[in-house]
Amino acid sequence: RIEDKELKIYLPRMVDHAVFIQLHQVQVELYQKFSEIIRNSANTNNKGFLSDFYIFQYIGTHPQLLAVMESMKNKKIKERDLITNEQEDNPICNIDGWWKAKIPEDASEKIEYGNKLVVLKSILEECEAIGDKLLVFSQSLGELDLIEHFLKKVGTANCPSWQKRLDYFRMDGTVLPEGRYAICDKFNDKENKRMRLLLMSTRVGGLGLNLTAANRVVIMTVNWNPSFDTQSVFRVYRFGQEKEVFIYRLISQCKSSLCVFAFSIKAIAHRVVDRHQITRHYKCMDLQELYSCKPNADEERPTPNVPEDKVLAKLILKLPFIYKYHEHRTLLANRPEDNLNEQELNAAWDEFKKIKDAPPPPPAPPVLPQIPPTNGPTYADAHALLRLPTITNVQSMAKKESSNRKSP
Repeated sequence: RIEDKELKIYLPRMVDHAVFIQLHQVQVELYQKFSEIIRNSANTNNKGFLSDFYIFQYIGTHPQLLAVMESMKNKKIKERDLITNEQEDNPICNIDGWWKAKIPEDASEKIEYGNKLVVLKSILEECEAIGDKLLVFSQSLGELDLIEHFLKKVGTANCPSWQKRLDYFRMDGTVLPEGRYAICDKFNDKENKRMRLLLMSTRVGGLGLNLTAANRVVIMTVNWNPSFDTQSVFRVYRFGQEKEVFIYRLISQCKSSLCVFAFSIKAIAHRVVDRHQITRHYKCMDLQELYSCKPNADEERPTPNVPEDKVLAKLILKLPFIYKYHEHRTLLANRPEDNLNEQELNAAWDEFKKIKDAPPPPPAPPVLPQIPPTNGPTYADAHALLRLPTITNVQSMAKKESSNRKSP
């Protein structure tokens, strides 16, 4: 079996980042409230774990996602899956409305209550500024609905309200196979600069599609099975890619997301280092940790290294709730150059700010085309061949003619 290392010599560089995002204070209160409800109901057993886990994930994205998922449950929108025989990773859980008193009335209007969506919006704005196309993968249809809602309601700096099929496409289980390939063709059209975003469900868009027009990928939620996220990455990192590829795995600073991320890294380590298949079972003690976490939105951020990706570096300077980041593919490697002290880190960030704020260089002077030398006859050769009078002879002939006119 050929691994991705065989492709690296033929493809541009890929930088894969895991970005850890602190929760908004509203999200922290919701997380703590739901943990309290679970502890009081003594429902911290294995049977209710997945349902609780998904609710924690909804909170980590945006509080309004709880309302979206409850609406989906009430409308029985699961019939989408009956059409395509494809299942959503995040099932529609039983959300009893405990959250309604905790969510602000303007939660559907303000994206700021969900820091993960604010990061997504900022990445999208940076992509617009530099002309890069973006893929966004989600395990939840409700999360895709919420992203679409804020694209139309809030938009971005350059586009206050996004229009479907003009500014972006969405691909999920409701799109038939022939429609998926039509979307790919339109998205990959290099002449179509306006079409710059593709929202995709992980199960539908993670396999068999070529989307090399995009070179940046956002994975909204880390999957328990790391192979799903890997397949999503390879929609852009494949033959035909002409730009450097940048991956952003958005991870909320809460126990549910950190637990999944740690498990996926452990799975990769076992397969790469020990060549073992990690077990798919979890200990009861591990599940109990999900309910014991107390997220702190005010925790001070450690000074990170300056990332190679300028987009991520700008986001770190702009958004204080980006707690830290890791290069996902180098987590298993020992890199002494990353062990900088606080003074060295601050100096590196000062240098980046100077480069970021520096005025653009003046345009280079136009390059004049060079006339290639010819192997044909020169002017002197043509002059001798035609036996034309030289300039000296012409001048002497003119003098003789003028003197003859003056003489009587």
